[in-house]
Amino acid sequence: MALPSPKFIAFDRRLKEAMGLAEAEAGFPFPTLQSLVRSESGVMAAKRLLHPKERFSEGFKRLIAKGLPQYTLEAVVLEFAEDNLFTSEEIEIAEWRLMNANQAS
Repeated sequence: MALPSPKFIAFDRRLKEAMGLAEAEAGFPFPTLQSLVRSESGVMAAKRLLHPKERFSEGFKRLIAKGLPQYTLEAVVLEFAEDNLFTSEEIEIAEWRLMNANQAS
């Protein structure tokens, strides 16, 4: 079994950091994302949760409502857009959701 790349590890680390900050500042956990990250990885969880495009998760909605878009999964994906962890379609979805966050309520 191949070891994960440093970029893969860095994404997981950054996503977990964002999840911790989001929980501390927004006051609620993100059980679906936490479970997926534990069972798969941050990258695989992100890939799974980015589909379908128009579906805003409850966690995303809550973070947007609290004014914390920087802690969304989508924001973390965009931080790693140049690292070849995600397809152009997945990056486009993350961008679309953040640009259309006002529709998430």
